[in-house]
Amino acid sequence: MKNSLVVVFLLLICSNIFAQENPDKNRDQAIKQYLAEFVSGNIQHAFSSVDVALHNVLRKVPDHVFQAVTDRKRPVIFVDYYTSGIARFAGSTEFVFREGDQPAFQDGFYLIQLGDALDSVEDPIAIEGVILHEIAHRILEHLKADHFSCALEREANRLVKSWGFEQEFLKAKEYFGSKSPGDSPCHDKKD
Repeated sequence: MKNSLVVVFLLLICSNIFAQENPDKNRDQAIKQYLAEFVSGNIQHAFSSVDVALHNVLRKVPDHVFQAVTDRKRPVIFVDYYTSGIARFAGSTEFVFREGDQPAFQDGFYLIQLGDALDSVEDPIAIEGVILHEIAHRILEHLKADHFSCALEREANRLVKSWGFEQEFLKAKEYFGSKSPGDSPCHDKKD
């Protein structure tokens, strides 16, 4: 009995050391599990540029942001939506839990919709900037503010840059930023 406890204890220590020595492998495994459960199949299989950008964002964000996005009690869910074709009228997505999956949604969930137009941009860094901006809104709990304001948009932009994603922010602004008055209520405002 003592020997089996010692073996179990040593295995736990070794797995903990392995986890500390291979944080990227652990994050990659967590990303794989998260994507399987909380990202729509269309993003994973039909929106290849968005899928690459989402993987990159999840690999690069700070640990506390990654934990917030993947928290099973209140995960961020990414779904696709279409602005053209017949799917612009309606579509559906199913999230299936497998046997052994931990309970989820105990504290609700946060939904991020990624449009089909994102996938037409060949620069995944620009797409990453958009995804990061939407994640920043979640981290800052902006939807709980019950109102839209340009100040909230600028606060999300500042947070993205504070995480070290200045290049992604600038690329997103270049590709997706407000191009003319009326395109965005924050058009004439500073970032």
